[in-house]
Amino acid sequence: MDNKRTLHIGGQLGNQLLRCFIALADSLENNYEIASIKITHSPNYLEELLELKVPAELQAEEKLNDIDHNAEENVHKLFKYRSRIFQKGWVKLKGQNDFIRAKSCLHIRGTDKKVAPLEWYYKKAKEHDKNSSIHVCTDDRWRRYMFKVWLISSGIRNVGFSYQDAVSDWFTLLHADRVYCSSSSFPLSTLLFNPDKHIIVCSRKSTNYDYQRESRKIAEFLFIETAMNYCPNLRFED
Repeated sequence: MDNKRTLHIGGQLGNQLLRCFIALADSLENNYEIASIKITHSPNYLEELLELKVPAELQAEEKLNDIDHNAEENVHKLFKYRSRIFQKGWVKLKGQNDFIRAKSCLHIRGTDKKVAPLEWYYKKAKEHDKNSSIHVCTDDRWRRYMFKVWLISSGIRNVGFSYQDAVSDWFTLLHADRVYCSSSSFPLSTLLFNPDKHIIVCSRKSTNYDYQRESRKIAEFLFIETAMNYCPNLRFED
């Protein structure tokens, strides 16, 4: 009997990484192999970011494995087997030079879901050490413009902005010592490669997004609350 399976996943960069690692963790726990990975209707970020033991290719048809990266049992499984995934050579992070090296970063999620209000990011920028610079990653041009106006009007000058692609922004967040963000899988997926990373997330109290109207699967609060058991420097702040 062939004990190999093909993994079909969708989503953007953060979702692809989390779902891939969960599937690999499940294969280790249940003793089967992933023969190949198919990416549906999205850029193949796995191919851009990782050297994989199995091929990762784009597919045209609508076929997905139902992997809920926020389910508590999946998050526990992911971090339980995370080290073994690397040890067995299933995943290796590719090198990347085209990114911004910054000790602290703000990741402003905007064009898909405005999860955290600009006021929250502004508050964090004001609280930040004035002698240390902070870098902003965002794909929302309007929020970026408004944020710049607020900072300039307050005399805050130690904030830089970049106009990078998703992969470069992700590497910028990965190599930052500290990241301030909303509940988004994009910055949270960097914990796969550094679970000790300092990530500060906008709390439920401070968020301005109504998760009750949508599927639980996009509410990364559930992922965060479970991941805190494994990531000592992951926390919420108002």
